[in-house]
Amino acid sequence: MSIKGKLFEVRIQYRLILRKLYLKIINTKKVDKNATILCSNCLAGVVMHEYGMRFNTPTINLWIYPNDFVKFCSNLEEYLRYKVVEVKDSGKNYPVGRIKDINLYFLHYSNIEEAVIDWERRKKRVCLDNIYIIMTEKDGCTYEDLRMFDKLPYDKKVVFTSKKYPEIMSAYYIKGFEKEGCVLNLLEFKGKFSPFKFYDQFRFDKWLRRKI
Repeated sequence: MSIKGKLFEVRIQYRLILRKLYLKIINTKKVDKNATILCSNCLAGVVMHEYGMRFNTPTINLWIYPNDFVKFCSNLEEYLRYKVVEVKDSGKNYPVGRIKDINLYFLHYSNIEEAVIDWERRKKRVCLDNIYIIMTEKDGCTYEDLRMFDKLPYDKKVVFTSKKYPEIMSAYYIKGFEKEGCVLNLLEFKGKFSPFKFYDQFRFDKWLRRKI
């Protein structure tokens, strides 16, 4: 391995050690492990993995267009009753499924069969009395999508945005994407040696704190 390669490996290991230390400091053990987190993209899956939470949700390793996600959350019990059918010739290099009139983009699956098995297994774990909702201002998210998201009948909901929307009560402004016009990858680290990811600007450890 070249010197450059070794330095890169050291940097990665150093950052991982600091990341583990950070997660220990914020005490992820206090989060509500029984929560169901519905998310429009892969963010929640990573958060839940880092926080040691069970995947009590079918929206893992996939993404959904914001307007469809709002529709899904608005009629959650109805949509969960539908079986996923494959969308053929979707133009994607990964499987795409459909429930009623909503497409599910199974980005991290190699075939629709595996995706459907996981969806069906995890949707049985959904706790309708303990729902958290996460959306991100990306994938064509419009101002109307933000407004409709804000009206969803859930106490625990947040949409990450690239600028401040004081009139959108559930909006949380993430610094660093102002010039983009949308929020890019929240899972990226904020610097070469930083243990902090963009999503750490939002205190998930407090938001997901279990009820006493």
